[in-house]
Amino acid sequence: MKGRLLNYVESFCWYDKSLNRSIVLQNYNNALNEARKIGDQVFCPQTMYDPENRDVIFQFMWINGYQSFGELKLHFEWLRVDDFQLLHTISYSLGQPTPNSSNDWEDFEEEFSEENKSLIGLKIDDCLNPLVYDEDTHREFHSNYVATFDLDRQKTHYEYFIKHYKPSLKLESGRIENLIRRNQVNNQIIRLDSPTTSPNGNPIHGQQIHIHIMVNGNECALNIDGSWKHPPNNVTSDRIPVEICSTLSHWGFVLPEDCY
Repeated sequence: MKGRLLNYVESFCWYDKSLNRSIVLQNYNNALNEARKIGDQVFCPQTMYDPENRDVIFQFMWINGYQSFGELKLHFEWLRVDDFQLLHTISYSLGQPTPNSSNDWEDFEEEFSEENKSLIGLKIDDCLNPLVYDEDTHREFHSNYVATFDLDRQKTHYEYFIKHYKPSLKLESGRIENLIRRNQVNNQIIRLDSPTTSPNGNPIHGQQIHIHIMVNGNECALNIDGSWKHPPNNVTSDRIPVEICSTLSHWGFVLPEDCY
């Protein structure tokens, strides 16, 4: 069964005329071309067809030859001839509104349940691989995306982050150990421990990478998935210091829920 792609052209943020979109436009066009090679259908969220959105989103995409390159260049200084020609091509192949009311990925997933679904959506600041062909690559797409979140974005999008993040170290364990050993991080971070493994390399007794830290004067150990290996004396009131939260998040640790 062929895939269905949900297409977010609104992520191009057309109302910001100074924003250079050349590379993103090329990536977007490549994604459309690759998707069509395998026969994927392209749909747009229903909200993108509302009158109040049309002027903002399609003023630049659905040009249909009514404005010349020179006329557009006056408003969008970053525009190149190649971009102009590409916009003409894309404007005719944006896809149709979804049959029902899909406006985001969850709606789309529900509408096309059990099908080989895909997603196109490029953002200027984080252009990840925009093609998602099946359930595994869907998970990978979102997992890779949330792995770019700093602590503030994790807090803002907590449920989304927790749902998709796969806990793993973002720095090599040896580098983290050196930072701790050389006192280049908060001195309440004591050491990093890797789990004991069996001969085939699997962790014994479900152990995880964990970090030993001081919390309210007591040594505790936090697993990389945010669970406590050795909890504080009072889990409800003893909190990890903010500076340590930031460091652990940067290293790839999930934090206890009360830290978000």
